[in-house]
Amino acid sequence: EALFNSMQRVADKNTLLFIRTRTPDDYRFAKGEKLSENSYLLDIKETGEEGKINTFLSQEELGTLLDEHFDFSYKYFLNHKYDTLRDNIIISNADIIFWGKIKKAKK
Repeated sequence: EALFNSMQRVADKNTLLFIRTRTPDDYRFAKGEKLSENSYLLDIKETGEEGKINTFLSQEELGTLLDEHFDFSYKYFLNHKYDTLRDNIIISNADIIFWGKIKKAKK
């Protein structure tokens, strides 16, 4: 929420917005200390992200947050799932990629 409030302050008409976030289907989900509903301080070493904070959103959750803060000329979502192999461990990645053009920020 704080990130979107900050973006509202700097976004103006015709600002292009690109966001990529992990979804709850991602390998990293719930692997670490829960900080909030969808955020975790990761405790896994195999991805090289130990000690990093990750927030996981569904497309619906991301869309709701965006719509609460902005009106768009256009917006697109892409769901991206793929596996990587790291140290003989299969890491399932699940991302949502969003891009859109802001018509106006809702203040």
